[in-house]
Amino acid sequence: MSELEDVFEVAAAFHSFEAPWWIAGGWAIDFRLGRVSRAHHDVDVLVLRRDQMLLHPALAGFELKKIVPHPEGLSGRGTIADWKPSERDGQRDAGRIRWREGTITEWEAPERLELPIHQVNAYPVGKSEMSFQIMFGESDGAEWWYRRDARIRRRLDAIGCKGQQDTPYLAPEIMLLFKAKTMRSYDQNDFETVLPMLTQEARGWLSAALAIAHPNHPWIARLN
Repeated sequence: MSELEDVFEVAAAFHSFEAPWWIAGGWAIDFRLGRVSRAHHDVDVLVLRRDQMLLHPALAGFELKKIVPHPEGLSGRGTIADWKPSERDGQRDAGRIRWREGTITEWEAPERLELPIHQVNAYPVGKSEMSFQIMFGESDGAEWWYRRDARIRRRLDAIGCKGQQDTPYLAPEIMLLFKAKTMRSYDQNDFETVLPMLTQEARGWLSAALAIAHPNHPWIARLN
């Protein structure tokens, strides 16, 4: 997946979603760069958890499936999004896909999803290939907060930007905060690529956030 058209198709699916949303993941970095810097595995969209009940009516052409983390957690082995269904990594059982990090199962209205569930996969009706992922963002009034550490916050009107075709995308400093935990090769690449384009305010915010969530993180020195 390396074409902006893939992202614009997902954006079009949200035309009737009557709440804020933002392109997230590596595509958020590329929207800030104004170019495609690398291949992407999928398209992530961030919506606020408080607006989740608007998803089913807006995305009527998609089947939505939640990812329920396993009780033992990730155990430092990466994120649920790292794993794709296969004979080796998962098994299908009664409409579910079981992975080592979580179980994908149907999400039907009016069920409300709460933490630790923070991801929903969207599949075109009748198809098995995922179209995009929905990530839930936490909020409190007019503030967004980082689900891994609620001390890290930002005004909701400052967490996103507008890119090509007026497409909203998550601010790169916030996206990098999520990427800082795993530091996979493409996360490091995203950091190196977008670092020169970060404003002083963005650098300061990310540095302070990393100092709280990941003290002694190697990116802190690069930001200061």
